[in-house]
Order: sequence, then structure tokens, then C-alpha cells
Amino acid sequence: MKATRYIFLFILHAALFSCSQSNTDGDWIKLFNGKDLNNWKANENPGSFKVVDGMIVANGLRSHLFYVGNEKDDANFTNFELTLDVMTHHLANSGVYFHTAHQDEGWLDQGYELQINSTHRGADGYKEVKKGGSLYGVRNLYKAYTKDSTWYNFNLRVEGKHIQIKINDQLVVDYIEPANPQRDQARKVLSSGMFALQGHDPESTVYFKNLLVKRLPDSPASTNEVANDIFPSVLKHQANHFAFIDENIHAGGNFNIDAALQSFYNTGINLGLVIDAGNLEQGKETEILVDHLRKYKQLPVFLGLFKNNLTGLEGIPDSITSQFDYIIGDITRFEGSSGQVDVLKDVNVADKERFMDDYIRAITEGLDKGGLNIWASATLLPESLIPEYDQLWNPARMAKVIDAAKRNNVAIEVCNQKRIPSMSFLKLAKEKGCLFSNGGLFRENQMTEPLYFYEVIGQCKLDYKDVYIPGNPN
Repeated sequence: MKATRYIFLFILHAALFSCSQSNTDGDWIKLFNGKDLNNWKANENPGSFKVVDGMIVANGLRSHLFYVGNEKDDANFTNFELTLDVMTHHLANSGVYFHTAHQDEGWLDQGYELQINSTHRGADGYKEVKKGGSLYGVRNLYKAYTKDSTWYNFNLRVEGKHIQIKINDQLVVDYIEPANPQRDQARKVLSSGMFALQGHDPESTVYFKNLLVKRLPDSPASTNEVANDIFPSVLKHQANHFAFIDENIHAGGNFNIDAALQSFYNTGINLGLVIDAGNLEQGKETEILVDHLRKYKQLPVFLGLFKNNLTGLEGIPDSITSQFDYIIGDITRFEGSSGQVDVLKDVNVADKERFMDDYIRAITEGLDKGGLNIWASATLLPESLIPEYDQLWNPARMAKVIDAAKRNNVAIEVCNQKRIPSMSFLKLAKEKGCLFSNGGLFRENQMTEPLYFYEVIGQCKLDYKDVYIPGNPN
């Protein structure tokens, strides 16, 4: 009798252990059993979600699939760590909502969204620029760090006011929600709530598996609370889809990558690290570029090559240069009527009109050579000529170089530090359909606010589609 009782208790314990293991792995809760959508509920168009070969597949008309839990596992989460594996097909768009609530239809208006998008472009006149891993509309990534038709892992951690997102263990978002966050929609903040997967549209096919969550202890908000968002105007413009990237950060000298990354996490301004090809050690150009790629390739940054006066890439194989995201360059040294001119130096200009004619010719010829994505230091003048900027850069001269930039699809850098080009120049460039990039923000290992770019957006009536993003079709 005693032996039978022990056997019965053993079987009961084993059954209970097996049950618990079906829902958890240690402290991890399995949100998806790999067989069906038990514990999940879709709102509008539930046919957009199905289970195939142990995966949740999202494809079809707009729908959201909510984790509703069961009698044992509550679906309400506050502090947690979530991990899931995702694979997208070409042009797919999706997302993972957290701290959200059930909604019968429409795009969800509560909580945050972890964006899923490697190649989606938008539709009906809207251009989607936010890439996978973005904390949608708050900390946007403008470079795709995920690839279609390949499995990758997202790790999302929420603790107090602190949100962290990793792609394949690389930290891409490190955001602390302030006490008074600036939001167009008041409910898009941290609180507590459900998880939801997004079915975006019939052209989007997204696969999910290995969805696991771990509850984290309550943490006092004061341990990581901040008063206000850094650069709240960046957030305001991001709400209108503007991309903020400093694409002219030179990774040399006293540049500190840790300080740069921290600035990126704090402000949401993406990093474009460039190496000056004109200053590479002769005979070791390829070796130096390969080392640069190896050092920064896995980080959440754009990588660019700087062609000083459109030189410096001769002899470097395309297999190396093609691994960079963009080519940026200036045209500040040229052969003038009286010899070699370096605009960066305070040159003695005897004939200002001849100097400008030579300068315009050098710029247009340089842009027409092709191979450039961004024209840096656009309209820069020697220091002694700056007081006469508006006279020397007359409408005819502006039109010549702007036309050259437009016909060669070269974006014009807005240098926040030097506040060039002038507003008149930029207004004409906007009228002619040019694209614009940001520069001069990360200085002395600190990110400064893009104050001039704010003015340019307003006075030139820029649209978010006017901003150049490396790798994005415009």
C-alpha cells in the first residue's frame, strides 16, 4: 500500500512537472506552445494569423494577435524580459506591442511597439523609414540590421522606466522614459499590459517562434527616472517621420566610440561613422579599411567613406568600398586661375569674382564625376570671405551647383556647426528637388542639438522624404 502510494505521488509529481515545463523553462514562460494559438486572441481579420510547422505566421489584412494568458499565467506584464525569434520575407512589416490593451480594430493606441521591418517601403504615399529594432517613433533605427529570409533574435527588457532592445545580442535601443514624456498620443507610454503581434498587410509575411517571457521584480521608478527627454524636438519631428542621422562623424583622432554610442542611445540621433580615405597610409589603404569594417560593422552605426576633394579611393577594390553604406566628400581644394586653392585655409583672395567662378567650376565638375552620395561642407568659404557670403553666393551661382547636385543624386549636407548652406541656398535646393543630410552634430565626443536643421525644416518646408538615408530608395 505504501509502495503504491509512493508510485502514485511520483506519477502525480511527474505529471505536474511536465505541465509546468510545457509553459515555462525555469523562470521563462512559453507564450507559444508551437502547436496552436491557445492563449492568444486576434481582433479584426483573425485569419491573418495561423500556425505552420511550429511557427506563428502573420500574413493578411491588418490584425493584432494578443497574448491573453490562461488561468495560470496572467497576461498583464509590467517589468519583464521578452525574447523571440523572427523571420521576414521581402517588403514585410510587423511589430511586437507591449504594455498594450485589447482593441477591436485599428492600429493599437496604447503602449510601445518594437518595429519589425528590413525592407518594407510603405504604401499609398507613405514612406516607412523606421527599421527593425526601433522603439517605434521614440528611438528609431534607420539602417536595417536584420535581413529578410534569415532568422534573428529580438530581446526586449523593460524595468521601471528603462527600455532596452537587442538584435542578436547587440544593444540597439537604451531608452529611459522621462517623468513627462512628450507624446502625440498620451497612451503610448509605459504602464502595464498585454503583448500583441502585428499583422500589417497582405504583402507582409512574418514568422515568429521561441516566444519566451520572464517576469522581473518591481523596481522603484526613482532608480532610473529622468526629468525630460533629451532633445524633445527630435522626438517631435520624428513623430512626423523625419530621420535624424549625423552622417559626418570622423572615426579618427580622439573619437570615442563608447561616447558616440551613448549619445545615440540618449538622443536617438543615429550615427554615421566615416573614415577619411584621403588620409589613409599609402600602401595600406585596403588593410586600414578592412580593419575599420571589422571594428564597427557589428555596431548600430552607418559606415561611410570620406573622399577629401573627391580623391582617395583609387586602387581600393570595389569589394571593400561596397561594404560601406555611403560615400561623402567635400570640394574645398581646387586648381584656380592663380594656382592651387584650399578653401579650408584663409586664402588671400585678390579677385573675389574670379575665385568664385573657379570655385563653382570645381564644384560642378566634381559633382559630375559621380560616385558621391553626400556633398559635405557645401558652400564653405574662406574665413575672410564669410561676411560677403550672400553676395558671393548669388542666385546664378547657387543654381549651377544645385543643378549639379540634383542631376547626380547627391544629397547636400546641412552643417549645423557652421550653419551652412544659407537658408536661401537650401530653399532653392528644396525647390529643385534635392535631398539633404545632417552633419556637424557630434563634436568633441558629445552630441549637440540639430538647431539649424530644425530651422531648415521649418523655413524650407522640408518633408521627411527630403532627408537622405543611406541605402533607402528615395
